[in-house]
Amino acid sequence: MSYSNFLIKCNFRIMIQISKLPLVTTPEEFFSIEKILYVEILAVDTAPKILKRKLVRKFGAFMYNEKLYWPFYLKGSPENLFLKLKDGFPFDFGDGDTVTVTFDGLLQDALDQKKVYDFSEHYKSGKHEFAKELDFLAESYIIPYEKNNK
Repeated sequence: MSYSNFLIKCNFRIMIQISKLPLVTTPEEFFSIEKILYVEILAVDTAPKILKRKLVRKFGAFMYNEKLYWPFYLKGSPENLFLKLKDGFPFDFGDGDTVTVTFDGLLQDALDQKKVYDFSEHYKSGKHEFAKELDFLAESYIIPYEKNNK
């Protein structure tokens, strides 16, 4: 598969389609990869109204089944990302709004839930953004979560 299959060039930023990235499926693969992308989708319905507006306007939050979801992407080396998430990773929205994301340390669960991708090829490519693949995000993360939590 060629590099161009993964990218759409737009305004000097590279748009990356997560659905086209190689999925990481085993712990051995996870720790052998140079850079990973960790994807998390957070339900943010209970957030204050001002923060919800900011999430939609600036951070890609979207409505699905009358609920607001925010896709959260972390990229870096597997070891560093794994350790940072275990201790908590603060995300600053500006204006004093901060969320700390933590990882429970259950790597196999993250792999089973298809939240980890090989990002090595794209990490050094400069500024990039993730394409808004709402159907992919809903089908991959929201629908399975809703089915398991009924």
